[in-house]
Amino acid sequence: MAEAILSSVADKILGQLHNLAVKEISLLCGVEDALEQLKDTISTIKSVLTDAEKKQAKEQQIKTWLRRLEDVVYEADDLVDEFSTEVLRRRVMTGSKTAIEVRIFFSTENQLVFRHKKGKKIRDIRKKLDAIAKDKADFHLVTGLQESKVEIGEWEEHSFEREENVIGRDDDKQEIIRRLFDMKTEKNIVVVPIVGVGGVGKTTLAQLVSSDVKVKDHFELIIWVNVPKVFDVKLIGKQIVESGAKEKGSSGNISMDQSQKVLREKIKGKQYLIVLDDVWDSENENICEKWSRLENLLRDGANGSRIIVTTRSQKVARIINGSQETAYFLKTLSEEKSWSLFKKLAFLQGQEPDDLNLVEIGQEIMKSCGGIPLVIRAIASMLFSMDKNEWFSFKERELLEIPQYENDIISRLKLSYDNLPSHLKHCFAYCSLFPKNHIIHVQHLINLWMAQGFIQLSNKHQHPEDIGYQYFKVLLYKSFFEIVQIDDCSEDITHCKMHDCMHDLAMSVVGAKCIMLNSNDGNDNKIDPKTHHVSFNYDVRPQPALLTEAKRIRTILLPNNNSTFYYLLMRQGIFDTSTNKIDLSSKFLRTLELYGENMEMISNSIGMLKHLRYLNLSYNKKVKALPDCITSLLNLQTLLLISCGNLRTLPRDITKLVNLRHLDIQDCDGLSHMPRGISQMTNLQTLTQFSIKEKLADSGQLNELENLNGLRGHLEIVVGVDGIESKGANLKNKQYLQSLELNIGGRMVDECEDLLPHPNLKELYLKGLYVSDVLLNCAPSLHNLVKFQLREHEGCRYVGALNHLPNLKELNLEFLHSLEYISSDDDIADGTTPFFPSLQRLWLENLPNLKGWWSADGDVENKKMLHFFPRLSDLWISECPNLISMPLFPNLREELYLCETNINPPEETLKMKMNVEGGGGATSESDQPSSSTSYSSSALVSHSTSFIPLSKLKALHIEACSHVHCLAVGFKTSLLSRS
Repeated sequence: MAEAILSSVADKILGQLHNLAVKEISLLCGVEDALEQLKDTISTIKSVLTDAEKKQAKEQQIKTWLRRLEDVVYEADDLVDEFSTEVLRRRVMTGSKTAIEVRIFFSTENQLVFRHKKGKKIRDIRKKLDAIAKDKADFHLVTGLQESKVEIGEWEEHSFEREENVIGRDDDKQEIIRRLFDMKTEKNIVVVPIVGVGGVGKTTLAQLVSSDVKVKDHFELIIWVNVPKVFDVKLIGKQIVESGAKEKGSSGNISMDQSQKVLREKIKGKQYLIVLDDVWDSENENICEKWSRLENLLRDGANGSRIIVTTRSQKVARIINGSQETAYFLKTLSEEKSWSLFKKLAFLQGQEPDDLNLVEIGQEIMKSCGGIPLVIRAIASMLFSMDKNEWFSFKERELLEIPQYENDIISRLKLSYDNLPSHLKHCFAYCSLFPKNHIIHVQHLINLWMAQGFIQLSNKHQHPEDIGYQYFKVLLYKSFFEIVQIDDCSEDITHCKMHDCMHDLAMSVVGAKCIMLNSNDGNDNKIDPKTHHVSFNYDVRPQPALLTEAKRIRTILLPNNNSTFYYLLMRQGIFDTSTNKIDLSSKFLRTLELYGENMEMISNSIGMLKHLRYLNLSYNKKVKALPDCITSLLNLQTLLLISCGNLRTLPRDITKLVNLRHLDIQDCDGLSHMPRGISQMTNLQTLTQFSIKEKLADSGQLNELENLNGLRGHLEIVVGVDGIESKGANLKNKQYLQSLELNIGGRMVDECEDLLPHPNLKELYLKGLYVSDVLLNCAPSLHNLVKFQLREHEGCRYVGALNHLPNLKELNLEFLHSLEYISSDDDIADGTTPFFPSLQRLWLENLPNLKGWWSADGDVENKKMLHFFPRLSDLWISECPNLISMPLFPNLREELYLCETNINPPEETLKMKMNVEGGGGATSESDQPSSSTSYSSSALVSHSTSFIPLSKLKALHIEACSHVHCLAVGFKTSLLSRS
């Protein structure tokens, strides 16, 4: 089913050939006429490509013609990219005009050599293209046919919040919940398999169950595991260990024994629910043995623990369950439910139109979807952007050409793929490089698309990241992707994955162009001369000539950590550290990942990859410096150096990377300074760290940030020496920054006014002895703030008023030894102002002088009764021995952690009662009235006339608290109320 998609590649070539700078270089080198002829030839071929791509699935001759054409078009793309690179090379040269001309003459790319080499290449490519173009007359292809259009933003009126719009699964959900709760067994683990065909909604059903309020209240731990296609106990255990952790990957290098110990400790004595999503049997010959090993690891949980397994295989259900007693067989949707889902996605605002004929056509199409929700979603969302004639044509032509047997999911899904424009087809098919069930970081995916030239801009004011995210949302709406994680602050989708049926589709349409090598595959014959993109889904062992068959590799991707890959490349001569040469088949690379390799140095031969756009060297913790040749990678857009902890400095001439948009140096703690000239890199969208830890002659100051107003995402500024000024940092104009971390460990010469952030900021982290009062007092004015952290400041006695911030969800105060009160009396809200209306997590640690939330002046008891946290779910109080008063927190659901602290605040919370009948808010046992909390009584009571504070709490940790005996009785009552 592999297809050639060339329209967008031809468009990109023509766009580069129209570039004035490329025309200028071609004129200087005497190849202008040859390039113009090449452009005409490609334009002629481009005029019939749309029709040819539509017909190739049914006409083998056209498919063969396109495959011949494909090789030459990509060769032309590489050639034209060399012209664009030459333009960049001359643009970054410094010195006088005469000096530049001399350097060009004596370089390997002087005009005479360049004319000879490129002129010959142009003639060779034109000769091939002309021969191929002659054959197109035999196919009677239509010229000028427009490919499918997807209007960016057309889905905005539609909802793709999947879980809130699941149709027809209420009864299934309730039955699974009943089995979880009511099943009687002497075992401490019960498995509930959900079995069904691909795309029927097994994962969605498991998500509905695990997110149900009753289920969340019942289980202390709920853990979701995306099971790899090859059932791997170590990887599954790793996911369980890392579930809920802030930093993923922390368990990656620990041994199996250590991982098992951590896993057992995590679940010990807890009633858990674990969802193992998408367990296969086709490549799991020893699944019975592997399942027994996993089950033994999970036996330390409390009685009543449950495991949900989703699988297509009844065999898997029998193996893991021993019988079919608890297996739940998920059926396809009824016609009524299928139509409800179809019309929700196919028609404007989900309403049937007045045109009865269109409704009838839709119902016939819906019946062909076989009641499978994934197919219904894919087809209905595709039809949304079509008119009535196109609906009719789709029903009478495309739909009739696919097989109609029940389990043929892929051919139905391909109908949606066929109607994508070519650039979106490339974006989707490229994802075949990821393993099944792989969690994909959306921004990294967009950067990979950028590197391959898949993103098309219609004007110079557009940002490829924004257009790429719109591409992603189109594919998401059309069900090619599924949401995994949404950022709390920006509300952008940060992580996604592909349904396994969609992954099968991607593999089928891409053929040999994209190859993922797995440890259990016979890899000898998988890579062929047409392969452009390769990913390695295992630790590579010595395999001679693994990549040498491919002629024009554009991608080397490591979707999972790979610790031996770089050395394999050296063994095969692809990177030769002795001669600093590079294998010819790899010199066309656009994307290269060499992360986690524990390299001590990077080969200078990497500087020869002049087409490279994306370079990932992250987690190479031994690397101390990058080779200067990296600055010759003029096309580089993304450079990832995450957690290269020993990296001391960046190349001095990094400013030559004029196309660099993303420089991620997060957790590069060894960086002493930033090079001068960073301010010239105005294309930068990501700069995760700016450090000044040493005063050096060539180090950049904070004013280097002045013109970098396109920065987005996260920025950490580290000042580790005295005498630095903030002037020129200009953070107030960086409106796209979402997160700012200021680590001020040196005495500043000013009050840091230029470090004040833009009001759009969502996360603010302040740390260090010398954070100025100006910075301390800025948080209350940031009304979009979602997270705020203040730590390690010696002089702070109280924090500015934050209780009015409408979006603040997380507040962390740590290691503030002078802090006595969190707010002053002046900050007390009146009866009409909500008190921390959104706060969900509060962390107070090592605050030895903290006495209370407010100063001791006035009626502290009245303040406590008037204010409580309506949505606080997670509270951590540690090493606060003098804390005697704070607002109450009756709604805690996740965890209450108390260590070395006065226990009175929790005790007061336990005494709270709800006086719903009287219309009041929270009151103490002394029945003091409340005027400011009645607005949130609904947050405390859900249509009930009584409420037991802390009754929903899942985890309680008490350590070194002198009044614990007073608390124990109250907590026992509340915890018993859960059962």
